[in-house]
Amino acid sequence: MATSITYGSYSFPEPIPIFSEEDAPVSLEGSYDHSAIRVNLVGYLTGSDLSGLDLQKMQMISGFLNEYQDLNVTVENQSKTCPKAFVESIDFADSDLTTFLPYSLTALYYSGESFSEYHKVTEPTNSWSYSEGDKKIITATHEVSAKGLKVDSSSAFDNAKEFVTGKLSGGFQDVSLFNKGGSPFLTSRTENIDRKSDIYGVTEVYSYSSSDRPLSDSGIVDVSTSISYGVNQELSVSVQGSIQGSIDSNTGAQVGLLTTGNFTAEQATDVAINALVNSYSDYESGVYSFVSNGPSAFSYDIDTGANSVGFSFSFLDSENLDIINEDVVHKHSTSIALSKDSAITSVSVNGSLSYQGVLAISSTGEFEQNARFQAVDSAFSSVDPYYIARSSIDDFTGVATGYEFNSSYLNPEPLSFNITKNPIDNILTYNYSYSNSIDFSSGSLNNLKISIKDKKPLQINSVQETLSGFQASQVISRSLGQYSISTQSDNPSSDLGKLKEIASGYCSGSHILSESFSTGQNTINYNLSKYY
Repeated sequence: MATSITYGSYSFPEPIPIFSEEDAPVSLEGSYDHSAIRVNLVGYLTGSDLSGLDLQKMQMISGFLNEYQDLNVTVENQSKTCPKAFVESIDFADSDLTTFLPYSLTALYYSGESFSEYHKVTEPTNSWSYSEGDKKIITATHEVSAKGLKVDSSSAFDNAKEFVTGKLSGGFQDVSLFNKGGSPFLTSRTENIDRKSDIYGVTEVYSYSSSDRPLSDSGIVDVSTSISYGVNQELSVSVQGSIQGSIDSNTGAQVGLLTTGNFTAEQATDVAINALVNSYSDYESGVYSFVSNGPSAFSYDIDTGANSVGFSFSFLDSENLDIINEDVVHKHSTSIALSKDSAITSVSVNGSLSYQGVLAISSTGEFEQNARFQAVDSAFSSVDPYYIARSSIDDFTGVATGYEFNSSYLNPEPLSFNITKNPIDNILTYNYSYSNSIDFSSGSLNNLKISIKDKKPLQINSVQETLSGFQASQVISRSLGQYSISTQSDNPSSDLGKLKEIASGYCSGSHILSESFSTGQNTINYNLSKYY
């Protein structure tokens, strides 16, 4: 019989309880790994009264509050240590006596002399599974988990986490017999934490392409294409999808965050061309040649948290669309207005320029100075709205419409124009209006308007009788001729002298009758009258 039993700093009171052990061997992977040993203690507390028993009961319970203490058993001169014992249960029997209280206690500890690679854990799991989906994309799932044991100074949960972390440190392992492919990318990691049961687990998912020609070395590309006809029978091809990179900097052929450069417009063009080659019939050969010019529009959706990039590219067969400097899309349209009741024909040109390149996705400083808007602003210098207007007239007139209007008579000076710049969205829009009206200023003044009045000289005659009875004509009064001109233009006051010069050139006469002028913020007026 034991002479003393202690659990940490708590000593079991006299009489010393009866001590026994149950050894449960644990086998892992078919081999003995360690032993789970359960300790049973049976005894009773004694006292002189009920309050004394209750005090000893509370002291015993308090002594077991600190978990994983060494349980030491001394029998005469020999001692036995049960290291890091975990008290599973303590029961106090019902008793109607006031001088003793029966109790029973069970505790569990592990014998670690034979621990293998699963030292400090039990119920380990370390498995790989593989599956192949569409487009030769292979998914590899790695599951590692364990239940920790309290066998040293570390907590049982920390021992479980240490084991799992060690099994994950090797990264991707291609242990399959039939799936071979390129560089793997860690696409997801999930933790399973159960601190109450000291269980820790991690599930990692890797993806890689088994294709001989993967679309990217930086991630898994999932891409689809579509070919369609629009409302106006224009042809269009779209390429859209996503690229998923590794979420772990220690995996994959190329690490780091994905950018727009990981799937470029050139790659999208190649994908579109290959899709067309495999889809259109012989009689369609050549109708999709516009695809080789590159996308007319595209966009990226970047998720840095998931390290993924979504993309969409559009290839449109449109005559009114240009690609400037490979990065700027220029869209434009024209409208022509004419009437049988007027000799004036007007043409309106509307257009927009937007950035569709792959320059850096972010910039600092003023929006007007970022590289994308600078590219748009620079591209606008190559746009000629007057040329677009004349071309639209040439397409409009002729046999098809019956109108005979020569575009060479279109005044090169716009009646009005407006340019709107949006550096935040990297867009520039414009509107120009032209007509075949005569420009009396030869382009030196804006929107010049001239009104001319010519009051002819008059002679008033009267009939007067003579002494002989005849009648003769007699001049009663005469009035001089008057030439008046009114002019207006959308110019600053500094151009008033030029407006006077033009007005004087169209106003003949010898003597000035009246002269006046007025100026506004961007308007000048000049009126002149002369006698002749």
